Amino acid sequence: MRYITVNCGSTNLRLSLYDGGAKVASVKKTAGGRDTARTGDSGFLRASFRDALAEIVAGAGLRESDIDIVLVSGTITSSVGIYHVHHIPAPAGIDDTAAHSELVTLPDVSSVKMLFIPGIKTLAPPYVKPGTPEYIDGFDSMSGEECEIYGFMKLLGLGGEFVIALPGSYNKTLLVGPDGRISKMRTGMCGEFMTSVAENTLIGYTLPHPVIRRVIPEKLIEGFDYARSRGISPALSKSRMVATLCGYSPDETGCFFAGAALADDIAATESLCDERLPLVIGGAAPLREVFGILLRHTGVATAGIAEVTDEENDEASSVGEFEVWKRFSGML
Repeated sequence: MRYITVNCGSTNLRLSLYDGGAKVASVKKTAGGRDTARTGDSGFLRASFRDALAEIVAGAGLRESDIDIVLVSGTITSSVGIYHVHHIPAPAGIDDTAAHSELVTLPDVSSVKMLFIPGIKTLAPPYVKPGTPEYIDGFDSMSGEECEIYGFMKLLGLGGEFVIALPGSYNKTLLVGPDGRISKMRTGMCGEFMTSVAENTLIGYTLPHPVIRRVIPEKLIEGFDYARSRGISPALSKSRMVATLCGYSPDETGCFFAGAALADDIAATESLCDERLPLVIGGAAPLREVFGILLRHTGVATAGIAEVTDEENDEASSVGEFEVWKRFSGML
């Protein structure tokens, strides 16, 4: 069987081609949900997706007719994507996801059939008073992270209840119940927040690019602690001061800035942790390592912290999408 997996986040569009279960090609495009959000039109994302599909198929010396299925998850399946599959309410697991996935053909993109996989949303309990922080806390959503979680569960043999943090353009921290269903989540802007400040304010002049070129734990912790005691906005402004007046190197400055900027994301992750439950940290480097350093520094209550490998992180979404496909195809 030949199939293509597609994971689309806020910033990047990633495609992988599998033949008989082995990955034979991959393509990455700088395109995602934020492009639609910026312009109000999905044309750029749709064109990028079409071009990426054509590129990965032709690059492998194949034709579209040689591909059995394209599996699609992430923001490309949301309201800022190219085909909207409505989020399903939590608690939800892989069987719920498969049952609500939609098999479609988009002739202006490709002749190959595509399985669009829905995200998951949480809602406030009916007994919570509207307008309160607890009420607003209840509402959240994700697109694509559900497949990453299903993939990690398969790759790591995760069973029982656990918490998982997935830092990236956004950070999603999720509680998975003993039945393997996702029940709670917390979202932070994470990478997008750091990028926005670094690229659009005076602070960026003293920061390296990328912001985290080298992980310096003591400077991450210094920025983090300063933000926790003084506030994130004042701490970010100090990122310029430590560079211009305190003699910090660019990499030290970048780590101070990152530690400060991530203070609230770390707090959001802490809010779902429990001393009875293990915490898994996914996401790409270096944010995965940074989260591990800062969470261990806080002394967060967990039954242990485990960080995934680069290989596991790269494969999780594709593995999860294929697991959804197996259950969906069994329902046909």
